[in-house]
Amino acid sequence: MFKSFQDVVKNWYIPLLVGLFFVIVSIIAFTSPSSSLMALSMFFALSFLFGGLSEVVFSVVNRHQMENWGWTLAF
Repeated sequence: MFKSFQDVVKNWYIPLLVGLFFVIVSIIAFTSPSSSLMALSMFFALSFLFGGLSEVVFSVVNRHQMENWGWTLAF
């Protein structure tokens, strides 16, 4: 237990950097909400596109190992 506390204290700057990043991003989001909304919608669109493409690749690559692989492809 003492070892885990030492590891947390040793890397104290990581939560500080993440907190500063979130404060800066929130200030930017409040000052220009339209561009923030556009960036967020682009992020979600790209993540949906990447998720769909990875599902297609997974189902095609594993079609010989999986039974009813077409359902995975349809998903």
